[in-house]
Amino acid sequence: MASEELLATYEQSAAAVLELCVALTDEQWNAPTPCPGWSVADVVAHLIDLESWGAGDPRPVIEIDWSTLPHIKNAVGRVTEVGVVARRGMPPAQLLSEYRSVMMRRVAQLSGITGNVPSPFGGDMPVEQSLSMRILDTWVHEQDIRDAIGQPGGLTTSGALVTGHMLLRGLPKAWGKKVAPPVGSTLRVTVTGPGVIADQSVVIAEDGRAQPVSGDSEWGEPTVHLTMPWPAFFQAASGRVDVSSPQWRESVSIMGPADLVDRTLVALNSVP
Repeated sequence: MASEELLATYEQSAAAVLELCVALTDEQWNAPTPCPGWSVADVVAHLIDLESWGAGDPRPVIEIDWSTLPHIKNAVGRVTEVGVVARRGMPPAQLLSEYRSVMMRRVAQLSGITGNVPSPFGGDMPVEQSLSMRILDTWVHEQDIRDAIGQPGGLTTSGALVTGHMLLRGLPKAWGKKVAPPVGSTLRVTVTGPGVIADQSVVIAEDGRAQPVSGDSEWGEPTVHLTMPWPAFFQAASGRVDVSSPQWRESVSIMGPADLVDRTLVALNSVP
């Protein structure tokens, strides 16, 4: 997808969050999301924080007693938590106003850019990669909000399609590095929609690396074949579900050795 289309999808993805949140009740704003320790308001604060960071705004400087936040497990979690804690307790209207404002600035900054842009975590990256990452983060967090307030939707948008592409790109790493089965082992993942439809396979080649293969490859039947609807796939690939849950597995067709399947389902999670 060209950077102009990605920019439009980026803007639309943020607009979808704003539209979803504008009429929320206080109870809904405070509802817990699938993100440990975060309410709906905290998810919006996180989105604001990352967009502000990308815009070059100064990061909040606050003291945090990390012992009171057991959901924070690593340095990345601490970095992203700062902007959430700094905005905690802010009125919803103020949060939405800040989000609209920073998104207007970000869209203006990124409009017409080609080549590389600065990464908030250091270094540069292609603008298409930066936009795709922000679309994924925004769309997945939209789903977090929808889960918290019981309003499913947004599965067929352009943001969903970009997110699906990004998550499916994680299959070689999941199979080759995390699961690391023997040479010749093949993983096939079939996503049946609605919205994202895909059928992708990766094999452990002779050099030990995972590489994509076609459905009619020389490697024969897959070692593990997972078939699932798009909602189940993005939940697993974004770490939003316990993949050992019988309720979640009801929607998934599984073929392959049980131990290898269990490791593969865990390995699908490619979102920090």
